[in-house]
Amino acid sequence: MTSFFRSMISTAAFASALLLGAVAQADDLATVTESGTLRVALTGAFPPFSFVDEQNTVVGFDVDIGTETAKRMGVKAEIVTTRGMASLPG
Repeated sequence: MTSFFRSMISTAAFASALLLGAVAQADDLATVTESGTLRVALTGAFPPFSFVDEQNTVVGFDVDIGTETAKRMGVKAEIVTTRGMASLPG
């Protein structure tokens, strides 16, 4: 992976974390690391960011960012589908 691509992924992950933290109530870092799971809530209705593929799996840019973020944190990513932002607490 090129340095530029790594930089872009890191920047996108950081921006996504800031955006998600501002919009939704999230578990704190200690809770996530203790549980071993980072839950990433997506609707699956906004291609190319998140959409449902032929195997009925949510895929896309946001899934990739969430999965990479969890990997770098040393935890497992759990993709959770929602009906929209109104269904998130907080």
